[in-house]
Amino acid sequence: MPKINRLITLLFLTIFLVACANADNEPVATPNPDNANPNPPVNPTTETDTDTPLPTATSLPSDYPPATPVPPPTTNLNPDAYPDMADTVWILRPQQQQQCNEDGSAVPFTYSDLDAAVMDLQTNGIVVNDATVTNLLVCEACTCPSSTHYRANINRTNLDAAENLGWFTE
Repeated sequence: MPKINRLITLLFLTIFLVACANADNEPVATPNPDNANPNPPVNPTTETDTDTPLPTATSLPSDYPPATPVPPPTTNLNPDAYPDMADTVWILRPQQQQQCNEDGSAVPFTYSDLDAAVMDLQTNGIVVNDATVTNLLVCEACTCPSSTHYRANINRTNLDAAENLGWFTE
């Protein structure tokens, strides 16, 4: 029995060595003369390269980097670029005070659009600095306001007048 095991092992080893042997007799692909170098070098040196002069490196000035950095300007170059917003407040007004009447009928819009809302504030002597439309999460019931709200940024001194028109602070 040990002779048979040795014989089988020797047979498998021979088959393995023959299968993995270097096959020098296989044909080798010959290079195509039309495509002698399919992967040319990245920076080829040809006659056209020598016609164009290469850029030369220049040294940095002796005082680079400066010993002390240049400080930024200390004054506002355009004082009217950003208004002082410390005395302003954002106010809100829903597009509809409630989504529907108790009988289910539609409620008309308070303002047709943002321009109409701003125009109403300005007509009542309130200066509007900025205005946007935003959508807020609201309940879905007739007594809840609509999700579309108009936002306006006004001077704090005009807040009482805006509240009398139905606006409230954000």
